[in-house]
Amino acid sequence: MNLKRNNNFLSESKLLHGTEVMQALITQWKEQLSLIYTKSSGTLVNLEMGVLTESMYKETLESINENIKQLIPTMKYFNDYFNQNNEKKFFNLENCIENSLMLVYPFFERSKIVVHTTFESHIEIFGVETELMQVLINIFNRQIFILTQNKRVLNGQIFISTKISMNQIEISIKNNSEKDIEKIEKSKTLPTTKEILEESFNAELKIQNEKFYINKQRFCGNAFIITLNT
Repeated sequence: MNLKRNNNFLSESKLLHGTEVMQALITQWKEQLSLIYTKSSGTLVNLEMGVLTESMYKETLESINENIKQLIPTMKYFNDYFNQNNEKKFFNLENCIENSLMLVYPFFERSKIVVHTTFESHIEIFGVETELMQVLINIFNRQIFILTQNKRVLNGQIFISTKISMNQIEISIKNNSEKDIEKIEKSKTLPTTKEILEESFNAELKIQNEKFYINKQRFCGNAFIITLNT
């Protein structure tokens, strides 16, 4: 693919995807700020009534600090995401996945989907971290859609794992919804996802129906397998 066309393609997809992520962040920020407002307001009322104790005050500050701590990474993400001068560098895969999950967490929670993670530690990847985050968020959004559309699935679950061999790194993202692969591959974000993986990470994405066991429990579902060649 022509380099100029490829850059334009990724820039356009980045803007479109940014709108989706912004909606997720607005939801997340509203929830976090609402919790901060509720805690601080309650503390002020208790202070005015003369019933505020040191332990209540400490609990409020700890809660506010925790909520703020969850908001800060989203600011950094967007600063990096829309920075066209991002340079390739080594980054930690586990942190990348966790940060991506955090950005779509409100949607998992709203859809009552439980996420399970099993990471092989100390996996480093060379590239632009936010580009891989875009790939992961696209897949997570697709997984949410698959699980919420399948009425037979009462308890939606997603299983994320990583492993490394001598020449390859594998990211596996599975769900417990057995769905037609052809319908899944009609996703509008799938071409962008594959394009980023191929062009930026020398990687490929496979989607397949799969039967698997987690803690001796049998599942049938869709597996999104990302294979990065190191």
